[in-house]
Amino acid sequence: MSAFITRSVQPHELDWLDRAGIPVDALLKKPGFTLKQWRLGTLNHQPIEVIQVEPGMLTCGRALLRVGLLRGLYIDPGYRGEGYLYPLLQDALAILAEQRVHLALMYVEPSREAEDIGGILCDDFGFSPAWPLTLLEFDAEEAARLPIKTLLRPAKAADAPRLAALYHQQWESRTSLARSPQSWTWRLPRQLPPRAQIAVAETRKGTLEGYCALSQIASSHVELVTDTPEAACSLVGEAARTAVNAGLTRLAWWMPPDDAAIAYLRTMLDCTLSAHYGRRWGWMARVIDSGGLIDALLPEATANLRVLRPDVIAPPLMEAQPEQVRVRLRGQEDTVAVLPYRDFIQWILGGGAPILSYNRSLTDHHAALLRAMFPPRVAAVGAWEMF
Repeated sequence: MSAFITRSVQPHELDWLDRAGIPVDALLKKPGFTLKQWRLGTLNHQPIEVIQVEPGMLTCGRALLRVGLLRGLYIDPGYRGEGYLYPLLQDALAILAEQRVHLALMYVEPSREAEDIGGILCDDFGFSPAWPLTLLEFDAEEAARLPIKTLLRPAKAADAPRLAALYHQQWESRTSLARSPQSWTWRLPRQLPPRAQIAVAETRKGTLEGYCALSQIASSHVELVTDTPEAACSLVGEAARTAVNAGLTRLAWWMPPDDAAIAYLRTMLDCTLSAHYGRRWGWMARVIDSGGLIDALLPEATANLRVLRPDVIAPPLMEAQPEQVRVRLRGQEDTVAVLPYRDFIQWILGGGAPILSYNRSLTDHHAALLRAMFPPRVAAVGAWEMF
């Protein structure tokens, strides 16, 4: 009889993780990382699958939400489709429940194989899409003709504080994962995967105006942060020239739709920006601790509400129930808005508008209340979190 168990990784099993393509050396140096974050599935004492369970913080306006990131999933090819993913995910979610995180988050790649993983997450574990992804596409050869208007060089460890400040300036208004100062030092050159490229743009006076981080030139996971049109022109042009030399004719990068770099590039290139609403891929979310989530959101929601409704004195009520959340003003039963957790997640993360088209129980009055408590905002995760 075969014996399957899930447990933490042991030091002697790091070689197996390395052979599975897990960036062991880099993760062991990551601030706050421990071997306990790797959950291993073993069959007859032999490892066959692994997933990383990493704590994080999600900024949502002024609210900070505790999240558990499920990443780095690997299943030995000989055991895929055999049902062993289920106990591994059950174990990971149990860990997150013990840690009392508010939400679980997992990114699922948009590929045929990944759709099965997304289906399992949605159909069997209560996950749902967290937010849409937006894809910027442009012709590589056209972009390669953009001139260099700033100094370009590889990033170095001493750049960490300035990169962090630039990122914070561009991303602070979005719903996104928080980054600690220590994580910026960890991200820079000596910790990067072999194929990763991190370029910075700066003026002749040494002012850093942007950076471009990508794991490999053909990847769609690119973090481009620019403070000036000149930085955007220089960084994109250089990336495009590298792409053309590698035989690529078109580039497609996942980027937030409100990114300053997109506004700059639209004046320089013909480009396409498209929204992608993956039903079973992209960033997926699941509520873990509903009570804790509401407690974390309530001060932010109350402050937002009072900006538009100064007559509202008492905080609004958000009541977590097994399948849904009820939101209302105190003493006003006619204001009750009922949201299934799937809709509640999308609304609090800033993408509530499409919900009104299919949730017929929400009246205009409910919509006004929810918009006041949770104003629309862009939700995204920087691509540097992916490598």
